[in-house]
Amino acid sequence: MNTAHWLLRTAGVAGDRPALMRGAKPVASYAEFAARAGALARALADGGLMPGTASVFS
Repeated sequence: MNTAHWLLRTAGVAGDRPALMRGAKPVASYAEFAARAGALARALADGGLMPGTASVFS
């Protein structure tokens, strides 16, 4: 399964549950995580990075 599909599916059925934690403190729900990931994907695509393109982030 594609991780983006998994995240969207999980956000749809458990959007209010904690997805990202910093120690014991929740910092984002699945819905918030999916929205942030989607925004990042759109920004990368707008910058010219397409699926399958090799990239390095540091």
